[in-house]
Amino acid sequence: MTEEMKSVELQFIEAVKKDGYVLEQVPERFRTADVCMAAVQNRGYALEYVPEILKTEEICLEAIKAGDYFLGSFCRMESMLKCVPDYLKSKMKRAIREIEKTAFRRS
Repeated sequence: MTEEMKSVELQFIEAVKKDGYVLEQVPERFRTADVCMAAVQNRGYALEYVPEILKTEEICLEAIKAGDYFLGSFCRMESMLKCVPDYLKSKMKRAIREIEKTAFRRS
């Protein structure tokens, strides 16, 4: 990656840190692992715009930890899981249950 491309990538990282949904507007070639991670850490639902090849266990877990699906209902959780690759769905469902248990204990 050239210095100019690195600079552009950093600008995209800063933008998605402020609003993860901006990832939808990021050109495909700049949807790097770092840009996508920053986006899902801000808004879990930005996972929808992460290229399939980058939907790793780490990025999917970060999207779930971002917790914006917790603001709603079971339907929101199910819609987030639609963005998770099939081979990771059972792991992410377990992670969600653990997060929910922890959140329940704190309240």
